[in-house]
Amino acid sequence: WSNDRHSAHPTTDISVKNVPSLTWLLEAVNNRVIPKMEERFNVESGLKVDDLFIAKYDENGQTDLPEHEDGSPWSGVIPLNNP
Repeated sequence: WSNDRHSAHPTTDISVKNVPSLTWLLEAVNNRVIPKMEERFNVESGLKVDDLFIAKYDENGQTDLPEHEDGSPWSGVIPLNNP
């Protein structure tokens, strides 16, 4: 885990490229998820995910992230916890 990858809005995070059990995820998103989204919404986006990371929030570390705009035209969040 690090907190120096995103200078404008730092998060406690780890790139999926640095987690051996998750190295397949970036390719799966680019080759399976994005084509399904394009099909579902009838668009050809040319979208490709380059930066896929997991952010960690907990009561003893980072607890939130202020509202902000990312530096890319598209971003998304998939919660991995129970609400």
